[in-house]
Amino acid sequence: MVSDRIKPPNAILLEIKPDNSETELTQILKQICESAGWKYGEIWVPKNDLLQCHRAYYIADEKYAEFRKESESFTFGLGAGLPGRVWLTQQSESIENVSLEPSIYYRSHLAKKFGLKAALGVPILESGVVVAVVVFYNDIAEHLSENTIIEWSDRVSRTQWLTKFKGSLSQDN
Repeated sequence: MVSDRIKPPNAILLEIKPDNSETELTQILKQICESAGWKYGEIWVPKNDLLQCHRAYYIADEKYAEFRKESESFTFGLGAGLPGRVWLTQQSESIENVSLEPSIYYRSHLAKKFGLKAALGVPILESGVVVAVVVFYNDIAEHLSENTIIEWSDRVSRTQWLTKFKGSLSQDN
């Protein structure tokens, strides 16, 4: 059954600022997560042939702070883990319950420990190249329909803030 807990992406309205700093990226993630019901959001950026965790993130509850802290030490190669697969395929991907998928979600032990379940990874493309992968999480397991994934991907790829913050991703990291 498809959950309606995740609000439709067209409900998200973002304020754009010319030069997005880490703080502004965090605010953007916060606005997306809060308006859609996501509990945690993070950004992964390519650097030296690996995806590294960007400093901007959002947590709905301090109980996810340790998940964040432990995630900072992870890197993902092309095709490895959820961020790496999104990077490789340049397609969004959803996992119904990351805490039960250690073979495809390398931080499943952390997700289980801190209560994160559903995840959606969305690539940020510039001229056909992934410049970042944004991953959103929820605290309940839920199947996202193909239509929901497509709507999110389309909304994220058409959102002006991406254009505004693409340059700061490489500068901040």
